[in-house]
Amino acid sequence: MACCHLLHLDSGGMRAYRWRDGTLVMEQVFAADDSTAFEAYLRRHAGSVFRLLADLPEEAFRIDHIPPVRGRDRKALINRRLSQHFHDTPLVTGVSLGRGEAGRRDETILCAAFTHPEDFEPWRTLMGAAETRLAGIHSAALLTGTLPDILSPAPVLLLTLSRGGLRQSFFTDGQFRFSRLTPSSTGTGGELARVCVREAGRIHEYLRGQDLLDWQTPLQVLILAHPDQMEDVRRHCQDSEQLHFGLVNLQDRAREAGLKTKLEDSGSEGLFLHWLASRSDVPQFAPRAERRFFRLHQWRLGLRAAGAMLSAAALIFSLVQALEIRDLREQTARLRTREQSARQTHEAMFKTLPPLPIGADRLKVLIARHDSLVSHSPSPRDLHVRLGQALEQLPQVELQRIDWFLADTLEQAGDHPQSAGPGPGNAFVIDRVDIRLAGDPQARRQTLDTLKTHLARDGALDVHIQPPHPAPSGVLTGSANVELPPLVVRIARRLP
Repeated sequence: MACCHLLHLDSGGMRAYRWRDGTLVMEQVFAADDSTAFEAYLRRHAGSVFRLLADLPEEAFRIDHIPPVRGRDRKALINRRLSQHFHDTPLVTGVSLGRGEAGRRDETILCAAFTHPEDFEPWRTLMGAAETRLAGIHSAALLTGTLPDILSPAPVLLLTLSRGGLRQSFFTDGQFRFSRLTPSSTGTGGELARVCVREAGRIHEYLRGQDLLDWQTPLQVLILAHPDQMEDVRRHCQDSEQLHFGLVNLQDRAREAGLKTKLEDSGSEGLFLHWLASRSDVPQFAPRAERRFFRLHQWRLGLRAAGAMLSAAALIFSLVQALEIRDLREQTARLRTREQSARQTHEAMFKTLPPLPIGADRLKVLIARHDSLVSHSPSPRDLHVRLGQALEQLPQVELQRIDWFLADTLEQAGDHPQSAGPGPGNAFVIDRVDIRLAGDPQARRQTLDTLKTHLARDGALDVHIQPPHPAPSGVLTGSANVELPPLVVRIARRLP
């Protein structure tokens, strides 16, 4: 935890402390007229943050109620009430004590002020001249509410001792109501006990007179004392009908709060200063103008933190990118190694093959040309498929021979189709089919019509049946006993 400088102001002067990680060390004491030494001390610690704890008798408290408002309206309303109650001092603050449970639930505000600002004037002037980073001016009276022993629904009077005197702080339902400081010079535990009994009796009469305490209800009085003085205090502080005394071990409470410095007497300044340094919710009285150097310091810290975060983010991003680049380079190196190994394996396998009669380049050209010819060569497969489907339905047709060829025109499919060789200008793929039919002429004619219908049913094929060649005698006969020559069926498909 960072080091913090604390100032303690009472009627005897100013004391400067250094606090770090629960250890409290007094650095210097300044009298009321020792301005030169105090200014030198402030300039010597110009880079530190200061908090001032005031333990003075000139302090006033008022309980007020405001309607349930929020934000700027609430702040402005509280400032207006503070100026109404304490118009002669700038050292004021308002502390919320909670909201009511009935009606419109008004908020209860504790208005507090140091009514004698002249006690602060020389010290405030020196701190302003030295541009001190003043985080706030705080009240020892309000810090008494940090003690856990006062959290009781019954009224409690807490008595604490300091160099400024005996402070009496009154609480109801665990909430602070008012406090007063009685200057006194205490020495032994017996003298401290007598002062506690006397002041507790006065507070008891005051509370009854203000109707803050029932006449039949005794007042619970807690005394914060050092363990070395607790026996003397217990012997002199006897319970009565009006007062019931209880002792709180100062050393135990300091240890529970995390204070590592050992307290020597019943003075509560060390515990209050430790609470002030270790807590962030302590009300403060300093005007806004006197805290401007502290706010600038906070802005600097915020900007530095933001810059550090951006730098860290950029560094992390750079590291991630560097790691990714390293991984990519390693992957590239592995791929190159694999590629080289595969190339060597391929070359070794290639060397084991028998030598080719031609070179590899010439072989590649021939293979490419063969693939091109195969991909562009027409096929009669669809013609044969259609012919087979038709012949399956006409078992009386006897297939004698099939020739296929390419031709530019259908007229080239004559008696010698071999004369039409393949070439880039071919536009038709043609099947020349020789078939033989038996039966009378009418049945043959009907079979031929059915065959032609099956072959040309979708219009994609051109089907032509050539008449039979004349017999050697030159005369065709219609006798069923005469063997007729084969019929020729030409099936053609236009190439795309």
